[in-house]
Amino acid sequence: MARELSRNSIGIDISQDYVDNAKERISWDTLSANDTTVIIRRGDATNLDLGSEAIDFICTSPPYFKAIDYKTQEVRDIGRNQPYNEYLSQMRQALSEMYRVLKPDKYCCVIVSQMKENGRCFWIAADLYRLGEEVGFTFVEYKVLRLMAWNYVDFVLVFRK
Repeated sequence: MARELSRNSIGIDISQDYVDNAKERISWDTLSANDTTVIIRRGDATNLDLGSEAIDFICTSPPYFKAIDYKTQEVRDIGRNQPYNEYLSQMRQALSEMYRVLKPDKYCCVIVSQMKENGRCFWIAADLYRLGEEVGFTFVEYKVLRLMAWNYVDFVLVFRK
């Protein structure tokens, strides 16, 4: 979407396979036509290699706690099989990094869903709302993005720095 809006963008993922797939999907000929810079690289959301207050807008869809096997052996992979409290701890670190790199008065959108495991429901959106405020964000609003095929609702949490 950033390319269509002639916006520079940075995509970061811990999985080299996901980075390679994203690069394959980009049409570099189109990018050179409108002077848009797109950077797609491997990285860790809990330790972004970006300057403080360098980013104008963040849109992210972090792992949904055991929803998808991302098939990475990375210990730092937030999406790996782990207890919920550890998942939330890593998500807090990621939100803190997002806060650090975002410019003042700019927005961060986090797309997330609730999950169910062994009959227990995990309201990830509610927990990320709380964590976002703990790291300094101001919660602005949420939107329901779509109803997933397996009856989960995706939420877009909108934060402002």
